[in-house]
Amino acid sequence: MTSNYDLLIVGGGAAGLMSATIVQNKGLRVGLLERNARIGKKLLATGNGRCNYTNIYTSLEDFSGEDVSFASTALETFPPQTILSYFRSLGIEPQIEANGKAFPSSEQASSFLDLFLLRLRNGDIDILTDTFVKGIRKKKGRFIVTTNDGRNLTAKKVLLCTGGKAMPSSGSDGNGYSLAASLGHSITPLSPSLVQLMLQGNFFPKIEGVKLRRWLHLGLGDEFLQTEEGDLLFANYGISGPPALQLSRLAGALLAQGKTPWVSISLFNEPLQETYERLMERSSFFPDRSIHDALIGLVHKRLIPVIIQEAGIDNIRRTVSSLTKKETYSLARLLTDWRIPIRGLKGWSSAQVTAGGVNTKEVDPASMESTIISGLYFAGEILDIDGRSGGFNLQWAWSSAAIASRAIISDCQS
Repeated sequence: MTSNYDLLIVGGGAAGLMSATIVQNKGLRVGLLERNARIGKKLLATGNGRCNYTNIYTSLEDFSGEDVSFASTALETFPPQTILSYFRSLGIEPQIEANGKAFPSSEQASSFLDLFLLRLRNGDIDILTDTFVKGIRKKKGRFIVTTNDGRNLTAKKVLLCTGGKAMPSSGSDGNGYSLAASLGHSITPLSPSLVQLMLQGNFFPKIEGVKLRRWLHLGLGDEFLQTEEGDLLFANYGISGPPALQLSRLAGALLAQGKTPWVSISLFNEPLQETYERLMERSSFFPDRSIHDALIGLVHKRLIPVIIQEAGIDNIRRTVSSLTKKETYSLARLLTDWRIPIRGLKGWSSAQVTAGGVNTKEVDPASMESTIISGLYFAGEILDIDGRSGGFNLQWAWSSAAIASRAIISDCQS
């Protein structure tokens, strides 16, 4: 096995594997370096083990970053249909859901890893697992890549696709940012994204495990900023589920600014007056029932005591007919717009993706090559581009890796 390469790919995740299958058998000496004992560890966990590998409705609006337009060239050059075709050539047959999410028909993330390995087995790429990159420097036109076992590998080009800081158990601990910074790149502020929301309130252990399909809003002050709909899951720390994860990107940015955003849960997605009239009708139907019992069948039973308490009503055993107009409005307001301050986000171990990364102002969007140090390329989560939940982050990994690989091949063969 050589120590001198044309290209070293640092990171054997989605972007690294995509690049490896593209650059193999192109007459280049290529090494794929992976810190774990096996490649593709994080890929196996995507889509709850099913691997939601793209979304046919992908658009630039599904992404965030300080300069989100940076992603447009890669996404337009290698859009979802091109990615679907590429994976068909590997053996992945897509199963596309109504919301645009694409899964392998096998519904197994392991299918991707198996087929990547099958393709690479017939190629000319050195796969070096259990290889942690401690440092990278450039000397006399070549990169010197120092590994944890003391080896110094050299290469004309380096592709950094180490991922971010999310899900560190998969090997993504942010080392790639340190490597990029050591080569002169700036890193925009990092925060966990697609992660659960930690909310204020001591009542959450009482409602842990309650699951509802409802609207969830993010706001600041008196302004609503973002709305998502889907399955909400209450936890002992706050709230989880797809809508909470989708709101976490903006929530994290506001928290980082020292602000206190809130979420609003619409248990009834209707005007306040309609909910008030619904409660008054309930009171006329069941005047002798307690407030608690009058809400059974209208509100999830485990939520009822909490809702009543949060509405400022102390005695849940009072008859519903004894509620004043003000108390009834207070209850109606909570049912339509239950606002709870956000105290934080769950940490990196719970996050699916990293917000922030290598500053895209220092990278050429047409090639993913550094504008600071020639021959250095980036792909995937390490860059300051992150997507919504729904297959968008893997689409970005594939597209950015593909455009970088194409540029590397072109430059090496010219």
